Amino acid sequence: MPNRYGGVGISLPLNQIGSNQISLQAGQVFIVPPGYFNLTPGPYSSVQTLDPVMGIWRPVGAAPGMWMQVDSDGSNYRVANQTSCPVGALLTQAGAGYTSAPTITPSAGNSKWVAIMGAAISTTVSVVTAGSNYVYAPQVLIAPPPSPGIPATGYATISAGAVTSITILNQGAGYLTAPSVTLLNDPRDTVGGGATATTTLSTLQTVTGVICTDHGFPITSGTVPTLSFAGGGGASAAATVIMDWTVTSYAVTNGGTGYTGTVEIVTQGTGIPTTATAYTNPNSQASFLRTRPASITGALSGTVITATGQTLIDGGHIGGITSNISALAIGATALTVATLTLGVGGQNDFLWIQQG
Repeated sequence: MPNRYGGVGISLPLNQIGSNQISLQAGQVFIVPPGYFNLTPGPYSSVQTLDPVMGIWRPVGAAPGMWMQVDSDGSNYRVANQTSCPVGALLTQAGAGYTSAPTITPSAGNSKWVAIMGAAISTTVSVVTAGSNYVYAPQVLIAPPPSPGIPATGYATISAGAVTSITILNQGAGYLTAPSVTLLNDPRDTVGGGATATTTLSTLQTVTGVICTDHGFPITSGTVPTLSFAGGGGASAAATVIMDWTVTSYAVTNGGTGYTGTVEIVTQGTGIPTTATAYTNPNSQASFLRTRPASITGALSGTVITATGQTLIDGGHIGGITSNISALAIGATALTVATLTLGVGGQNDFLWIQQG
């Protein structure tokens, strides 16, 4: 059990922290020292915990600006400003013929990646025994793969008190054998039972998942890095990077006409790539980025939007493909709507930390 630091009238452990205000540049990480601490990250950082199955840092806790308490052992919690860095990837092609995991190299940013071999589970789960008397659908617990791997998840559907089907939300990755399925009663259900199900595995010798184990350096060019797969005896695996961009500015393509008063520029869309994936695994892909629209107070020259004088209110968080994001000028009636393009990058941020 970790030691508890602090108490009434006792200051922070200055030999470990030095201050209760921590600056985090784009790409920087702060590991929470052992003890009980209250954390309040800024708008561009997230509290993360180490996922022992996937071997990655997963965002947890409250929204930026809200505090949360953690019980840290010195290695299981951190606060990360990942703006301008990769946070995940969509596996777009699984490839074929791989006998070992290929090496993944990014074109920029020095991020670190792991290709997961083994298998994913099939999207079809066989309900062997439907059970009876279920009042609520039971929870579906699918055994995890060895680490590093991506756990499969799903949910059950019932009809007339029996389990009729199981829908797979995440196929998982890295399974060596077909995982067991446990159907756990909803805590409100004391009478249902008896349902069982089995899984089967997808094709072997493919890459079934890609995870980012280190987001590397900030990429300031606004360009999404590409990933190259080499070795492993196979070919044709491919993945598209998901970035954590924050909006830093807008440029004017067409300033529009008829704008008056205060004009707010807001983003529409998440920017996360929409490319079809080889396997369905949203928990290892888009969920690593908590998207948020950006907001900028626009500047006017007469009744036309101009870039000179704009004020960034909140850069937000958007994914890797800026062409999937549009900027909308609202708060005024325009005769001709302006057309804007967005500048993206990273932002400096902060962490407030206090003993719990």
